[in-house]
This record gives sequence, C-alpha cells and structure tokens, in this order.
Amino acid sequence: MRVYIRTSIFISLAFADEKIPERPARPGAKPQLPPPPQRKDEPPQSPSENQTNEINYANIYQALWNCDAGDKDELGFRRGDLIYIYEKPHPDWWIGSLFKPQGYSVGLVPKQYVMEAYELTAS
Repeated sequence: MRVYIRTSIFISLAFADEKIPERPARPGAKPQLPPPPQRKDEPPQSPSENQTNEINYANIYQALWNCDAGDKDELGFRRGDLIYIYEKPHPDWWIGSLFKPQGYSVGLVPKQYVMEAYELTAS
C-alpha cells in the first residue's frame, strides 16, 4: 500500500477564495465519546499490543479552517491540524481527536471543516 500526503499548499490554493461553511446543527442525541487514547505518562503497551495498533491512514483528516469548540464535547482545532476520526455516527458531526504526540483530546468534529489527509492507492 502506498500513502501519499496531501500538502497544506493544496489547501491554501484550493480554498483561499472559499467562504468558511456554516457549522452544521448539532444532533439531538449526543453520541457517546470513546475513551481517550493512552497518554505518555501511562505505562507503555506490551510489544504484542504495539503490533496490533497500526495507524489507519484512511481515518486521518486535515483541518481546512480554524474551529473553536462551542461546547465542552466539541473538539477545537486550527487549520492544518491532523485529526484522527474514530467514528462517524452522524452525517454532519464525527468523533475524533487531535493527532499529535503531546496528548489527545477527544470531541465532536464538524465534517465540513476537514478533508482526508492522505490519498491511499493499492500498490
């Protein structure tokens, strides 16, 4: 499998003239958030656990615009941030976390504010 990175240059050129979309209406019933990923201050995983936790590049998205969390269960992020999507329980709101080694915060992500970060092709 080959993985191609979509660069932020594409974002700035392709979306420079576009208006930031309106945030979608919140779903009536709030989906349950998954538990946050393991933090650095917790004990390391065993080697067998590390082997089974491969990154699924199809679930990594890149933020197109800045998004401030409007509620405590929403995820705030900045343009260009990488976001790992865990679940897509609603057509307009997904559950994800910031994809960075310093720590993770899990919350709702508006679908219109992100795009796929990687283009996957079969090799």
